[in-house]
Amino acid sequence: MYLDMSEESGQEVKDQGGEGHSKGPFPNGALFLAVALAVFLLLVELFGGKRAQDPRDGLCEHCIHIQVRGLSDKDGVYLAPRGVSPREFLERLGVKIGGDVDGFVLEDFTSLEFSEGGSPPRFSRGTMREREIYLLGYTMDLNRATTRDLVLLPGVGPALARKIVRERARGGPFESLEDLQRVRGIRKSSLASLEGLVTVGERKPLGGIGEDGR
Repeated sequence: MYLDMSEESGQEVKDQGGEGHSKGPFPNGALFLAVALAVFLLLVELFGGKRAQDPRDGLCEHCIHIQVRGLSDKDGVYLAPRGVSPREFLERLGVKIGGDVDGFVLEDFTSLEFSEGGSPPRFSRGTMREREIYLLGYTMDLNRATTRDLVLLPGVGPALARKIVRERARGGPFESLEDLQRVRGIRKSSLASLEGLVTVGERKPLGGIGEDGR
């Protein structure tokens, strides 16, 4: 879901359409093209704001993912502009909140978890689960992932996932993908299937392409 934070969103498309209709009669033979253009602009206006499911999409190039939990029909993951405050984000969802929440801005993959029965609603701030981030199409952090997260990776079953978590607790955070060889049963040859799917640092879209295109 794309959360449009602009008061003027869609106006540019409408204005462009208006200009297209204000130039007087169409020349002979151009009526079909004019109708096609009008239909195209209408489709952009209707669906443009809901199309962006990837922050690299031109419509929301610098968006972040924000998860809402505990608000019933508003639960979900939204795309919002980077630098947005919790109050601004939630007010755009139609949620009025209490307390001082203006001292920080939301970060990518933030989870806002609301407690039941609060009036006005109050939330705790956390980070989305690794499996949720992975299913959105981003690399899984080996140093945050639980066994339930790890089993989503190719070639990783429950037994191996438990070994990974135990080794991380015993020997400390993993420093690289190759560092997984600390886990008994994982060899260098078996790491190829995890290449581009996991991280121990910067999170990237699956496949290893970052926001800077590298």
